[in-house]
Amino acid sequence: MRGAVCSREQPAIAYLGSSIDTSFPAILVFGREYNNNPANSVRGLGQYCFRCSPRSLFWNRTYRLVARLSGRDDFKATCIVRHESPIMFSNVLPRPIPNAASASEKRRLRAAISPDALVQHIDGIFSIDAVINRLHLIVLSGVDDAVFRSGVARIRQRCGKRGVSIAEIAYLGSRQRSDALEASFPNRHRARIRAAITSFYQARRNSKLQQTGCLRCLPPAAERGR
Repeated sequence: MRGAVCSREQPAIAYLGSSIDTSFPAILVFGREYNNNPANSVRGLGQYCFRCSPRSLFWNRTYRLVARLSGRDDFKATCIVRHESPIMFSNVLPRPIPNAASASEKRRLRAAISPDALVQHIDGIFSIDAVINRLHLIVLSGVDDAVFRSGVARIRQRCGKRGVSIAEIAYLGSRQRSDALEASFPNRHRARIRAAITSFYQARRNSKLQQTGCLRCLPPAAERGR
């Protein structure tokens, strides 16, 4: 399923533009959970875009961090122009939680997620070969609390079987200074970031360009072109 999530679903892995049809290395960044309607389901692939959510703190902080680590100040602009990016997003927990919920309510909702649902979510992510076969690095952001422990352990188990490296960093959804976030990134993984971004810049631009956007800001296919 490529970008075919319906309005009641959140993508288990979100990618930019035509990134799913490319071969350059992928960096999969895990956050905590999806900030949306808790009734939504989470599965499959879907797109994210900066036109729909230009002020997403988590996305923008991720791009800024990667730009700083790779020395590519034009990284985000290049990705938008090319309609593709090595940066893809996922979350450790499968249950969407409204961002407006209180801290105590978020803790309650996180704790209520069943172990089976968590395993199904993580295993579903690692079954998406179009991304997993290209993984160069996984980044876990702000998931050091006990409630995330089982999900992180499952991710580590699946990465161990594939030999994929994991970098644990501070929470990209916070308003920490960029230099503080950069300082939290393990030195041993910085070369992997630089190598992945270099491969992205060296790759030929994808010939299967899709219209910039996602299902939130683009009309249904049947309505486009009317």
